[in-house]
Amino acid sequence: MKKLSVPCNWNFEKAQQIAVMAPENDTMVYEMYGAISNDVFPTGRYKESMNIVNEADALRFKRDIVDKHGFNFAYLLNTPCSLKLLNLQDLRKYLDWIIYDFKAQSLTISSLELMQFVRRHYPQVNINVSTIAGVQNIEEFNNFLEIQPSRIILHHNAVRNISGLKTLIAYAKEQGIKLELMLNESCLQNCKRRKEHYNCLALNQSDHKFHVYCNTIKVQQPYQLLMANFIRPEDIGFYAKLGVELFKVTGRSKHPDWLPEVVGAYLHQSYDGNLIRLLGIDPALRAEEWFKLSNRGLAGFLENWPEEDQENYCKTFITNMYRNGEFTMHPDYAETCLRNGELVSKVKGDLYAHNVQFQR
Repeated sequence: MKKLSVPCNWNFEKAQQIAVMAPENDTMVYEMYGAISNDVFPTGRYKESMNIVNEADALRFKRDIVDKHGFNFAYLLNTPCSLKLLNLQDLRKYLDWIIYDFKAQSLTISSLELMQFVRRHYPQVNINVSTIAGVQNIEEFNNFLEIQPSRIILHHNAVRNISGLKTLIAYAKEQGIKLELMLNESCLQNCKRRKEHYNCLALNQSDHKFHVYCNTIKVQQPYQLLMANFIRPEDIGFYAKLGVELFKVTGRSKHPDWLPEVVGAYLHQSYDGNLIRLLGIDPALRAEEWFKLSNRGLAGFLENWPEEDQENYCKTFITNMYRNGEFTMHPDYAETCLRNGELVSKVKGDLYAHNVQFQR
C-alpha cells in the first residue's frame, strides 16, 4: 500500500473532503502534517503565509478530523533553528502541548540539536528527519542514526538520482527506517540558495526574494521546470516498485481549495491537466497562469531519465513539448523563442506585477 502524507492548513471543510476520499490504486491518505503559528519555534514556511490557528482550534481539528478518520499527525518543528536562539522553558511547554495535549504521532525536525533535545526529554516520541536536513546519501543518513528516527524525508534531489535512491532504500531497510519522498516539489534542482532560504525562515523573515530568484530562473530557462524534482501522479508506481511506501504532498501555503484536487490526482494516479497546477510553486505567482505544461505530454519522461547529461535531456524534452504545443507561456507575461534550438524566455516587467495580491 502506498501512503500519502498531506498538508494541514487547518481548514475543516477541505480537510473533511480529503478525509472521505477512498483509497485508489493501492494508495491511501494516512497522515496529515503541519503546525500552528507560534512565537516559540518557527516552521518551514513564513508565518505570514500560513493560516493562523490557535491551540483550541487545533485541538478541535485534531479531534474532529484527524482522530475521527484514523489519520496520524506529524507535527512540524522543521526549521534549522539553534537551541541557543530559543527560550528552553517555553520550548518545553510547547513540546509538552504537542505531545501530551495535541498528541501528535510524530515530530518532523531538521535540526540534529533539537532531535537530541527531544530524544533526551521525550524518549518515546517518534522523530522524522525533515527534508530540510538534506539527506541524500548514506553518509548524511548516518548523521541521524543516534536519535533512532522512524522516518527520513529525503532531500528533493534524491527523487531524480535513481541509482543513489536505490542504494538508500536498501540501506534504510537494513536500519529499519522508513523513507519518504516528496511528490509535487518544485524547487530548483541543486539550488544554490537552499540553505540561505531555510535559514531565513528560521528567523521568521519573509522569503519572497527567494521565490523571485527561483521563479525568475524557471521563466528565463523553462527546462528548469523539468529539472525540478516532481513526481507525476502516474509515476508513483515507479518509486513504489523501488521499495518506497511513503509519499508527501507539499503545499501548506497554498489556498485550501487547491489541496483536494491535488490529493485526488495522486490517489487516482492520473491527471489530464496542466501539471503546474499540482506543483507547490509560490501561490502568489499564480504559476498556472504563466505556464501550461501538459502532464500527458510528459509520458515517458521519467522512464527515460538519464544518469548523466540530465540538463540537455530536459532542454530537448521541453523544446519538443513547446514545438508540439504541450508547453506554452502566457504571451502577456513573457517573450518566448527558440535560440540556437534551445527554448528561452524573457519576463515582461516585474515577475509578480501581473498577479493580484494572493488572498487566502
